[in-house]
Amino acid sequence: MALKRIKRSKFKVNTSKKGKIKRTFEGIIFDSDLELRYYRDHLLPLKESGNIKSIILQPKYLIQEKFSKFGKNMLPINYVADFKVEYTSGEILVVDVKGLPTPEAKIKRKLFDFKYPDLRLEWISFSAQDGGWISYDELVKLRAKRKREKKNKNGK
Repeated sequence: MALKRIKRSKFKVNTSKKGKIKRTFEGIIFDSDLELRYYRDHLLPLKESGNIKSIILQPKYLIQEKFSKFGKNMLPINYVADFKVEYTSGEILVVDVKGLPTPEAKIKRKLFDFKYPDLRLEWISFSAQDGGWISYDELVKLRAKRKREKKNKNGK
């Protein structure tokens, strides 16, 4: 019996019609199931309770302008986040939902922070073990702590 292969992107996202339907909510096709869950389960309740003024999907930020060098045109580099959230308090938060960031994403994050020092970019992850939605940076610290504790427990 032959196995049917599911069409996936280079980031292992199911790009088939069925996969897109699974990642669709209120007519919006999200890039990942994690992104959809963050929007549906975290952002929308905050908006409905009046804590969020607006949510912009897929905001694009220019982090390197286009240029030419030795007759070769170089394309601009953009950082496309998942959400731009404006709270009723006036705070603006740029959110990127991350499972495991690529090396390119880490570099773009540094470039974003340099180019937009007044904007707060937050990488958000989901960890059931750590209570749900959590900052990616905090998650990395908690995982490292657990790894150290496990290593100390095993006596290595």
